[in-house]
Amino acid sequence: MNVEKIVAAKPDLIIADSLTTKEVVEQLASLGFPVLAIRAENIDEVLEHIELIGKATNNVTEADQLCADLRGRLDAVTAKIKDVAESERPLVFYEVWHDALMSAGPNTFINNILTAAGGKNAMADATTDWPEVDLEQLITKNPEVIVLGHDGQQPEDVKARANWQTIAAVQNERIFAVNPDTINRPGPRVIDAVEELAKIFYPNLFK
Repeated sequence: MNVEKIVAAKPDLIIADSLTTKEVVEQLASLGFPVLAIRAENIDEVLEHIELIGKATNNVTEADQLCADLRGRLDAVTAKIKDVAESERPLVFYEVWHDALMSAGPNTFINNILTAAGGKNAMADATTDWPEVDLEQLITKNPEVIVLGHDGQQPEDVKARANWQTIAAVQNERIFAVNPDTINRPGPRVIDAVEELAKIFYPNLFK
């Protein structure tokens, strides 16, 4: 952060996200600027923060309307997949990066989105939030769907990887590239991500 440029802009409000260090927040606050620090860990907190920002910017009506729309869309997905048994929900490997192979663990924002869309995170048993994944481990898990949450590779690249051909998702060509900005950033577009993933997981339910 360039604190001098922020100060020069003379903002009425500074919204700091999870990438902003505590030191920068405290420095800006000490200079007399109102700082609202937010860090969403799940979809519910994203909606709460939208409402909070609405209050901070005197746009309560607009924030409430947005949240109502987003909650309605989320509820619509939940209603469509509610009758899908746990045993029928697809095992999903979410690829954060391919070199080294990295995924999202159980305590991540991404895990929350995968679950909301009706999937089961293949790395839900990981002991870290962003685990590096051994190929042998992935082959053993044998995910039914692979979701690429980055711009580094496309489904064709995954199919061409050595020793990946035994994985169910590769055999059945259920490899999907999604817009990383919608799923990796805790903002209003996370509902876009839930909807997109639900359509990927259950194409027959979302015709």
